Amino acid sequence: MLIGSPIGRRRKRVLIHKYVEGVEPSSPRETLVVQECVAPDVLSEASQRSAANRITSLPSPHPRSSVLQTRPCCDSLKKRARCELTVRLRRGRGRRCFRVHAAVKQWRVLAGKGFARNLQYSASHIVNTAASVVFGLIYIYVWRAVTPESGFGAYSSSMIAQYICINQTTAWLTQFGMKIRQRMVQSVRSGRIAVELARPMDFFWYNMDFEYGSQLYSLMFRGLPVGFALSLLAQLRMPHSAIAWLGALASLAIGGYIGIALNYLVGISSFWTNEIRTLSWALFSLETFLGGLSMPLEVLPRPLELLAKVSPFAHLAYYPARIYMELSEPAPVLAAGLAWAVVLTIVARRVTFRARRRLEVQGG
Repeated sequence: MLIGSPIGRRRKRVLIHKYVEGVEPSSPRETLVVQECVAPDVLSEASQRSAANRITSLPSPHPRSSVLQTRPCCDSLKKRARCELTVRLRRGRGRRCFRVHAAVKQWRVLAGKGFARNLQYSASHIVNTAASVVFGLIYIYVWRAVTPESGFGAYSSSMIAQYICINQTTAWLTQFGMKIRQRMVQSVRSGRIAVELARPMDFFWYNMDFEYGSQLYSLMFRGLPVGFALSLLAQLRMPHSAIAWLGALASLAIGGYIGIALNYLVGISSFWTNEIRTLSWALFSLETFLGGLSMPLEVLPRPLELLAKVSPFAHLAYYPARIYMELSEPAPVLAAGLAWAVVLTIVARRVTFRARRRLEVQGG
């Protein structure tokens, strides 16, 4: 009979596993659990005597709880417990490994398809790259003209040029070129959404994985050439520490996920309405001004600056550039970015659950 609240199956497995590995029980309740689940006589006599003394000194909620129960034991019982425990642990690890492997394989396949689809539009990405270089040059020259000698906070004229150069590069992963909104609207209008919802995979992760592959293509074949061209003019400096490099890459990956999740929320609104251009323009405006794409957030009025820094939009462009330029510590920024990623994931999955019930398919 156990004293206090009952111990669950998982805790019992852990106790048995520790005992089989040679770790003695550390409390009277653990001693009784091992005795009931494995064999009492396997325990050392000192451990039994110590457990019995401690148990008899405690107030007993049950008449039989103060008596140390004993059962016959043999070596085969211990071997059987070890074998059963090993099989259960291997089964649990096997299931977890299978789920992780399936998720990685799904991401690799869908991201590869999204990456390969963009390879068909080589002329388009050349035009977009040239346009991004031109806009980057315009931003750099305008800010150089209006920036005072004292600069804006921690930014001098040359640092603002570097800031714009970094943002024009990373925005191809976090903001530019996302087709998830248009793809979802076209699926609803054509009726193809019924086939996508019938696939044996999660609708949210299917779209997220596919779009992430598309954005990785944009970063490699559009963002990096733009960054190289603008870095020649802006005299971009590399970070001095490996922590800044790793922090900037991690912040960029989180920002890409947040950007896709925000566009997914706009795109799934097409389940209620077929016209999402207003929401798309509103999202683009928030990403541009509150995300720090065209200017550092320190330029904004103080209340708006504080609001922008705690919003998810700041993780799209502002914080990756700040970490790369070694102006912000990576740890708190990454923690806040992960928190926003989790919140947006929960919201998106909840909205998806409700949207499946409100879907109105046209065409098909």
